[in-house]
Amino acid sequence: MIENQDWHPADIKCALHKKGLTLRKLSKDNGYKNQNSVAKAFQQPWPKAERIIAKALEVEPEVLWPSRYDHRRPKRGIGGKPCHKAKTEYPCQGVSAT
Repeated sequence: MIENQDWHPADIKCALHKKGLTLRKLSKDNGYKNQNSVAKAFQQPWPKAERIIAKALEVEPEVLWPSRYDHRRPKRGIGGKPCHKAKTEYPCQGVSAT
């Protein structure tokens, strides 16, 4: 796999299958009523679901979705929206969050 490229969803599902897991099982085991909840991480950034999948595969979420965790970008809140409560300065923008 090319470095800094997101894993393909089929590769993630295959890796889970090799461990005897499914996305539905992860959803159920983590208390979600909707069995497809964790799978939504494939369509959009969802840090909590990404952490659940990564933990099951014994890797960090950054390994599976490097594009979502690009450290050159400003810190993001849930859903990729800027976290306005941060009091840090973003080095790539030179502006402080308010």
